[in-house]
Amino acid sequence: MGTPHTITVIAVSLTLMLGFGGCSQSPEAKKAKHMERGDKYFETGKYDEAIIEYKNVIQVDPKDANAHYKLAQTHLRLGGISNLRSGFAELTKTVESNPGLYDAQLKLGELYLLSGDAKKAKEKADLALALAPEDPKGQILLSKFYAVEKDLDQSLAALQEALRLDPKRVLTHLDLATVYVLKKDLPAAERILHAALEVDPKSVSVHRTLGDLAVLQRKPQEAEEDYKRAIALDPQNLVLHLTLAKLYLVSRRIPEAEAKFIEMTSLKPEEEGPALKLGDFYVLTGKPEKAEETYRKAETLKPQSPLPMKKLAALYLATKRVDEAEKTVAALLKKNPKDTDALFLSGRVLLARNKGKESIETFQLVVKEEPKAPNAHYFLGLAFLQTNDGLQARRELTEAVKLDPNHLEARQALGILHQAEGSFDLAIEQGASILKLQPNHLNAHVLVGNSLIGKKAWDQARSKFQEVVKLAPNQPVGYARLGVIALGQKHPKDALAYFETAMSKAPDSADILANILSIHVSQRQTAKALERGLAQLQASPNNARIYNLLGKVADFARDPAQAETYFSKSIELDPNLLQSYLDLGQLYLRQDALRKASDKFEAMLKIQPDSISALTQLAYIHQNMHEYDKAKARYEQALRINPKFGPAANNLAWLYLEQGENLDTALALAQTAREQLPDNPGVADTLGWVYYKKNAYLKAATLLKEAAEKLPDDPSVQYHHGLAQQKNGDVAGAKKSLQASLKLSQAFPGADEARKVLNEL
Repeated sequence: MGTPHTITVIAVSLTLMLGFGGCSQSPEAKKAKHMERGDKYFETGKYDEAIIEYKNVIQVDPKDANAHYKLAQTHLRLGGISNLRSGFAELTKTVESNPGLYDAQLKLGELYLLSGDAKKAKEKADLALALAPEDPKGQILLSKFYAVEKDLDQSLAALQEALRLDPKRVLTHLDLATVYVLKKDLPAAERILHAALEVDPKSVSVHRTLGDLAVLQRKPQEAEEDYKRAIALDPQNLVLHLTLAKLYLVSRRIPEAEAKFIEMTSLKPEEEGPALKLGDFYVLTGKPEKAEETYRKAETLKPQSPLPMKKLAALYLATKRVDEAEKTVAALLKKNPKDTDALFLSGRVLLARNKGKESIETFQLVVKEEPKAPNAHYFLGLAFLQTNDGLQARRELTEAVKLDPNHLEARQALGILHQAEGSFDLAIEQGASILKLQPNHLNAHVLVGNSLIGKKAWDQARSKFQEVVKLAPNQPVGYARLGVIALGQKHPKDALAYFETAMSKAPDSADILANILSIHVSQRQTAKALERGLAQLQASPNNARIYNLLGKVADFARDPAQAETYFSKSIELDPNLLQSYLDLGQLYLRQDALRKASDKFEAMLKIQPDSISALTQLAYIHQNMHEYDKAKARYEQALRINPKFGPAANNLAWLYLEQGENLDTALALAQTAREQLPDNPGVADTLGWVYYKKNAYLKAATLLKEAAEKLPDDPSVQYHHGLAQQKNGDVAGAKKSLQASLKLSQAFPGADEARKVLNEL
C-alpha cells in the first residue's frame, strides 16, 4: 500500500519542479524568442516552421497584431486555397487587434477584391487612405476597386493620383497602361510605358509589356524587338523566351519558333517544363513523332513527375493510338487513383472505345471534383451523345460554353446537336459565335451552311458553301454540300457535277460516292450505279465502304446473291465495319434466313457490345422464332444502354402484353415509346392496347383510332380498334372495324375473337 503513495508524491514533486523551472522565463521573453525564430524561418523560406513559431507567439499573447500579421503573410506566401483562407482569417484578427496597421488593411482589401466582395475592398481602401493619405498604395487599391466595377475613368484618376504621390513607382505605370488598354486607348498606354522606361530603362516588365502592346497593335516586328530587349536584361527568364516563341508561332515563323523552344531546353536542361513546351510545339505543328520523343526525354528528367505521361496519353489519343493511351493512363492511375487529370484521360479512352456508359461515369467523377472545368463538361457531353442522350448532352455542352465562351469545340458540338434536333436557328447562333472569334473557321461555316439547308433556305445555303469553296478549294465539303443544295432544288444534273468534283478531291469518300450512286438509282439506272461504284474502286482499291455501297445498290436491284457477295467482301476488308454486318443481317432477315441473320448481329455485338441496332435485331429474331425470354432479355439489354430507345420499349411492352404479364411495366414502356416516337402508329397501337387491357377504354379508343387510321391494312390494329369501340358502346363503329380486320385476314392472331364479338353485336 505504501509504495504507490510514495511514487505519487515523487511524481507530483517532479511536476512542481518542472513547472517552476518553466516559469523562469517571462511571457515577453518567450514571445520575443518565438518571434525571432519565426522571422528567421520566414526569411529562409521555411514557412511551415515559421507558422509554428508565430502561433507560439499568439498562444502567449492572442492579441499580438504583429504576430497575426506575420502569420497571415506566411500563409499567403505558401499559397493554395486553404492557406489563402487562413491568411484572410489572420489578417482579420490583425486589424481587429490594431486597426491602424496600414499594410494589413491594404492586404485585406486586396483579398476582398479577390473574393468578389468589392464593397468591403472599397471600405479598406478608404480606411487605408485615411491612415496614410500620402502613400500611393491606398490609391492603387482604390483603382483596382473601380476597375472591378468597370468604372475605368475613376480607376484611371486613382492611378494618376498614385503616380503623383510616387512618380518613380514603375508598377503604377504598368497598372496605368493596363487601364488605358481596357479603355482601348493604346497610344496612351504606349506613352505611359515609355515614361516608365525613363524611370527605369532596365525594367524587364516594362519591355515585356511594350511587346504585348505591340502584339495588340499588330506590330509583330516591334513586339519581337521589345521581347528581345527584355530577354537581354534577364537571359535566364523562361517566361520571356516562351513569350517570344509564341510570337514566332502565331506569326507562322515556324523554324524560329522551334529554335527558340529548343533554346529553352538548353537554358534549364535539368527541368522538365521546357521539354514539355517543346513537345507541345511539335504537337501543334503536326509532328507527333518528335512530340513523343520530346515527352519521353522530359520523362527521364523527373521520373516521378506525372506530367510527361499525361502529355503522352493525350498525344496517343489525338493520334488514335488508343491501346498505348490506355496503358499510359493505367500507369498514371496506379500511381495515384485519385488523379483528376488521369481520370479525365481515362474517360477519353473509354469514349474512344465506344464505351459510352463507362465514360459517362468517369467524366462525372471528374466534374464532381472540378465542377468549373469546361473541358470535363465538354467531354461528358460527348459521352452522352455517344449514348444517344441528347438532353443530357445539351446540358453539359451548354455548361462548357457557359464556363468558357471561347470553347470552340463545345460550341461546334452544341451546334451540331441543335442541328440534329431540328433547332436550326440555335445551331446557326453557335456557328456565328465561333465565326466572331475565328472568321475562317471552316467547320463553323459548314455548321451554318448545313443549318440553312435544314431550313431549306437554299439561296443562303448556296452562298455560304460558295464561301466554303473559296476558303478551302482543295477540300470536298463545299462542293459536296452544293450538290445537296442542287438536289434540294431538284437539279440532279448540277448535283451530279458537284458531287463528282467533290469525289475528285476525296477519292476514298464513300459518303460522297453514296450521293452519286443514289442519283443514278433514283433515275432507275442501277446498272450505271454499279458501274460507277466499281470504277471508283480503281481510285480507292480495297475500300470496304465502297463495297458496302455496291451491296446496297445490288440489294435495291433485287439481286440478293450479288448483294451478299459485296457485303461479305466489305466485312472481309474491314471486320470492324458494323454497317456491313447490319446490312447483310437485314438481307438475310428479308430472306427469312433467321439463323444466318442472327450470326451477323451476334458478330456485331462482339465488335461493339452496346450496339442497340444489333440487340434490337436479335430481339426481333428471337421474337419471330417464339423465343420470347431471349427476346425480352435482348430488349432489356438495349434499354439498359438507352432507357429511352423507343423501338425496344415498344416491342418489349408488346411482349409483356402478349404474354399477359407485367401490365404496369408494359404501360411504362409503352409511354416511353410514345414520348420518343409520338407519330408512330405502331406505338399508338401498343399503348392503346395496354390501356384496353387495363380497362381504360376511353384512352384506349383514342389511341387505337389514331393507329387504325394510319395503318388501314393491318388487321390486328383494326381488330384492336373494334374491341375498344365495342367497350365504349360504339356498336356500328365496332362492326365496321372488326369486319375490316377479317376482310384483311381470316387467320391473324385474334381473328377468332373478332368473329365471336361480331356474332354478339
